[in-house]
Amino acid sequence: MTDITARVAPPPPNAAENLKFYGLWAAVAIFLLVLPKVFGSGGSLTTFSLIGISIIFALSYNILLGQTGMLSFGHAVYYGLGGFLVIHAINIIGANKWAIPLPLVPLIGGLTGLV
Repeated sequence: MTDITARVAPPPPNAAENLKFYGLWAAVAIFLLVLPKVFGSGGSLTTFSLIGISIIFALSYNILLGQTGMLSFGHAVYYGLGGFLVIHAINIIGANKWAIPLPLVPLIGGLTGLV
């Protein structure tokens, strides 16, 4: 009962492990920068954008269900609300009824999420 065990921190990664880790991330970054140049059509860029959004949405489910164990669909409301606002903003801007810069649309969605 009186024995105290000391935990020893793991040794820091060596240079080869650091190079492997950062090299992998650098390769992924270069791949993502080259990807739009290889696939120049609008359809493929839209598909890649949707894939990226779906990956982020799936990772949020992983955080909620996998790590915390909570079943919550609250973040899906903000995902849907953002899509809803963007579609309506594009329709209003396209009809020239309201002059709003398109980069402000995500800001409006973010402010709505903040409230």
